[in-house]
Amino acid sequence: MPFYWGTAIRRENANYGPDEAAFAPVAKGADRCGYTSPVESFPPNAFGLHDMAGNVWQFTADCWRATYDGAPIDGSAVAGGKCDERVVRGGSWFKPPAGERSAKRGEGTVADLKGSDEIGFRGAQPRSRTLNSVELGRSYPVDITPCT
Repeated sequence: MPFYWGTAIRRENANYGPDEAAFAPVAKGADRCGYTSPVESFPPNAFGLHDMAGNVWQFTADCWRATYDGAPIDGSAVAGGKCDERVVRGGSWFKPPAGERSAKRGEGTVADLKGSDEIGFRGAQPRSRTLNSVELGRSYPVDITPCT
């Protein structure tokens, strides 16, 4: 299955751009957000992780290389390859559905993160703790308005 919820991308599962795609089926419908969506806008996967498809490309620790041949099988990051570029995956809020699968890979640099509304990273913390906007490096409130 191309997505953790099934075979078709749907607006209730991911924040993505135009409906045209390189594969079928695709659920038609209006973009719910029009931009990036707030955390936990979409149902979690089997690991309890929300928003794993669409929204922003996820910047990873893997050094870029064209394939995963010879990559570690223990979950550690890929260390060989072009380490000035990292693997990004998962698609973004304004890309077509064909790029929204976590298996879809691209490449990005740290410079690409600066000011980007298309590439981000996923931070992890214990569920018992909540970060505030100052800890997130923002001097303004975090927008938690849900998409409609």
